[in-house]
Amino acid sequence: MLTSTYAEVLRVLDEEAGLLTGEAARRAKFNYGSNQRQRSGAVRSWLDAMKRDGLVRFLDDKKPVCWVRTPDGTAALRQFDKKS
Repeated sequence: MLTSTYAEVLRVLDEEAGLLTGEAARRAKFNYGSNQRQRSGAVRSWLDAMKRDGLVRFLDDKKPVCWVRTPDGTAALRQFDKKS
């Protein structure tokens, strides 16, 4: 089940173009932490958890890591938005 913070991170991602963790943290519309480093760290841990659940994946195997939403992530986000 998605939390509101997971849903917000999924909203800034899409299935085609990848975003770096820091860029995803900047685009997400929530307040977390007192600086960008803390915010990026939190988003990274949420992305790692969502990756284990199959909601996001790496764009490719290059560094730095870029994240994209999977079709399962898109479906979960739609389901979350219906309930909200």
